[in-house]
Amino acid sequence: MYATTDEVVSSFQSDRLAELTASSGTTPDDDRITNELVTQSAFMNSYLIGRYQTPITNSAALAVLKPHCINLVLCGLFQDRLLAEQYASIRGDRDTTISWLRKIADGTYSLTGADGYVSVIITDEDAAAFGGSDEQVFNTGIYF
Repeated sequence: MYATTDEVVSSFQSDRLAELTASSGTTPDDDRITNELVTQSAFMNSYLIGRYQTPITNSAALAVLKPHCINLVLCGLFQDRLLAEQYASIRGDRDTTISWLRKIADGTYSLTGADGYVSVIITDEDAAAFGGSDEQVFNTGIYF
């Protein structure tokens, strides 16, 4: 996960967070927040996995990912109560984060400190080992 339950709780008003996560009382439901953290961290990985080894573990990269993860978690919690559309700031933070993730995925932005994938050069000899090295047996032409 790219943030902790305590970090989510400390980033938002406790009473309001309790309203979003708990069925009653004034204490936020840690299990509900943790579930949302897992969901949103996986969502973030779906953008990061094309360029980086996930999950990201470098502390410098985690420091950058944390506020974005919290933005997505808060939006998810608001959406669970069907409230996200009523709060432009919550939606705006979510949209900013998704736009940022898209730019990382397409290579416009980079995530400092994250371990990227190593490019592999495949030679003709290697390519032959992947199949297609045998002669064609059947005609692939289409006849009418």
